[in-house]
Amino acid sequence: MLSSLKSFEGSSDLDEFPRACAYYGIAVVIILQKGTYDAEKKVVKLQSELVGNASKVREITRVFEVVNGNLSYVVQMATNLNSLQPHLKALLKKL
Repeated sequence: MLSSLKSFEGSSDLDEFPRACAYYGIAVVIILQKGTYDAEKKVVKLQSELVGNASKVREITRVFEVVNGNLSYVVQMATNLNSLQPHLKALLKKL
């Protein structure tokens, strides 16, 4: 199976990928997001339209923003038990 997973790289054989992931215990979460871009403020806001293979997750939002020349990245998540709340925040500095 390892050779199957390695051979998937660059391949269009999508049928093999789920079997290889299942064999190695790799969890695959599918998130379809839709959003907006504000060119003036340099902000990208994404809202989940679909979250697949994550039974407890209802909603995910992501906000990308340029702050003092660095990229700010904020993720919020809602589950079946909790409303939308902060999940991850990062400030990426250009090297």
